[in-house]
Amino acid sequence: MDKTQAGKTVEEIEETDFVSIYLIFRDDLSILPQKDTMLKLNDIIIIRDGN
Repeated sequence: MDKTQAGKTVEEIEETDFVSIYLIFRDDLSILPQKDTMLKLNDIIIIRDGN
């Protein structure tokens, strides 16, 4: 995750980048994303390309 995406919600990223976010790794946690989950700098996201 870079600083251009940090501070956006899962829903915003999915709509603008045409991807589905399946999992977020943050520090020592695995997070199941909800539409309103806010992404943070250094999050690692697992996605599926929507194309």
